[in-house]
Amino acid sequence: SGGAIQLAPDNKIYHARFYEDSLGVINNPNSLGISCNYIANGFFLAGKTSRLGLPSFYSSIASIPTSFTYTNFCFGDSSIFAFSSSLLVDSVLWNFDDPNSGVNNISSDTTPVHIFTDTGTFIVSLITYFGGNSDTSTNAIFINPIPIVDLGNDTTFCQGETLILDATTANATYLWQDNSTNPTFNVTQQGTYWVEVTNNCGTTTDTIIVNYTLLPTVDLGNDTTLCQGEALTLDATTANANYLWQDNSTNPAFNVTQQGTYWVEVTVNNCSTTDTVIVNYTLLPTVDLGNDTTLCQGETLTLDAATANVNHLWQDNSTGPTYNVTQEGTYWLEVTDNCETTIDTIIVTTEECEIIIEMPNVFTPNNDGISDLFYPIKIEGIDQATITIYNRWGQKLFESVDLIKGWNGKFNGKDCSDGTYFWVLRYMDRNGEKNDLKEFLTLLR
Repeated sequence: SGGAIQLAPDNKIYHARFYEDSLGVINNPNSLGISCNYIANGFFLAGKTSRLGLPSFYSSIASIPTSFTYTNFCFGDSSIFAFSSSLLVDSVLWNFDDPNSGVNNISSDTTPVHIFTDTGTFIVSLITYFGGNSDTSTNAIFINPIPIVDLGNDTTFCQGETLILDATTANATYLWQDNSTNPTFNVTQQGTYWVEVTNNCGTTTDTIIVNYTLLPTVDLGNDTTLCQGEALTLDATTANANYLWQDNSTNPAFNVTQQGTYWVEVTVNNCSTTDTVIVNYTLLPTVDLGNDTTLCQGETLTLDAATANVNHLWQDNSTGPTYNVTQEGTYWLEVTDNCETTIDTIIVTTEECEIIIEMPNVFTPNNDGISDLFYPIKIEGIDQATITIYNRWGQKLFESVDLIKGWNGKFNGKDCSDGTYFWVLRYMDRNGEKNDLKEFLTLLR
């Protein structure tokens, strides 16, 4: 019987026969003979019969089209999607990877419009159906944020402070009121500041007014030195100010009565200034010439003020720190510094004093702590003296002008032997006369 044949999109040839309830199928139309695998009743028509032939197919179709394009990818925009051809599909199904959009996350429109609920990356998929077959395509869609900038509320800063205005936004460019183009701007003086932030989705502008408050002025003065017993009032009084001193007191003034470091923080309208002063105290000058005393005639007494950083004035108008007394009388010293004057007096008398020289005749330099050195037991009434020690052959073993130093019984670092030695003391008395005193001594170990 008659019929029709047609190449289908699945690359098989279908054979329709009048009034038959099935189609014949050539499964391998490119093969010859029985290799073409023809099946007479290869596709049943579900109770229907074929009559006038088969529908037309495009024999060149190799696959179902799925690639798509999109426009408008700024947050809040209506993003429009379209795929390459809607003529060769039966239906489509879009998934916008935007579950927060509810039922709008899925669409079967061929050119759907979707408004994304957030910024960022969304994996949009398209499934196309044709002739019982389907294909899927996906694209990563990035929804750009509209530029947002917030420089904050108008504000007031303290003199000397810096405010950093930050307009940082991803993938944006910047234009500030001074034509600078950085994402941040450092404010150091009062004025009106604005910035334009631009990205692919538009331009946003924000403005801020910054005022500056002058710092309060406080001056506690230079570091200073006061006299003992004096007080200093530090005054930081400023209109409409709060105060904080080093001891946590909060009065506008502070009374100083002892040395130390003093500071105050003065605050006006939340802006603070601090100043510091060091206060030293000078002790009142002291002078002590000692008790009234008696000198031997010819003796000299040195009076020493032993006070630094002062002026001296003696009874004879001399101004040195020391004074040598050689005769009896009343002596006084006036000591003056920047604070006060102090005076002390001493009465010196003189008398004729005998010369006393007592020397040991035996000593035992054996390092037992007893009589290990040979030196005078007592000596009075002489000014200058030299002691010399000889052995029995007249060899000089020791000599010194320091009578208290003493001889340790050695010569050239070696112990001298036990025996008798000879010493000579040459001295000048207080009348300037020279004298010699000679005697023997015994060394025993």
